Amino acid sequence: MRSSKSPAVLRATPAAASPQPKATRRNFIAPLIDVIGFTVGSSFLAPQAVLQEFVTHLTRSNVLIGLTTSVIWSSTSATQVLVSNHVERLAIKKRYVMVIATFERLAVLLLAILTPILAATRPTAMLVVLLALMAAHYAMMGCSIPAYSAMFTKIVPARQRGILYGLGGTIANALRAGAGLFIPFL
Repeated sequence: MRSSKSPAVLRATPAAASPQPKATRRNFIAPLIDVIGFTVGSSFLAPQAVLQEFVTHLTRSNVLIGLTTSVIWSSTSATQVLVSNHVERLAIKKRYVMVIATFERLAVLLLAILTPILAATRPTAMLVVLLALMAAHYAMMGCSIPAYSAMFTKIVPARQRGILYGLGGTIANALRAGAGLFIPFL
């Protein structure tokens, strides 16, 4: 059975439903900045590099050094499993992501404030604070990943996701290499 609408009307309908160019641009640029900022920032918190080196200055225990990586990945993975059902039921995920991201960043800010105070004079206390705040940071990240992913797939068209992550990763890795130059001064 043929549609009662003319072919011209059928062709015009998808264009009318597509987002405005300004919104599409914003929905590409905002996640691009997020990808770049997150990747560069995480280079200082990556358990495989700077963080591992920092922990070796706080303790000689291989168990505690290894615990750093376990705490980080366990915190991220476990919370995703625990919150995913709740997140799926949320009609709007942006507010949830923003609230969780605020707490996620507060943990890092607190770590940045406490590190110069504790690291040199109280290494054991610094290690406890580091593990607790890294667990909190990565647990919050794990809480936001399901909602962020759902939100991302909603606002960034499928044809732009690869270029967004490719471009974001390329720029971020160039900046990350530059950030590595500052590590000796930290």
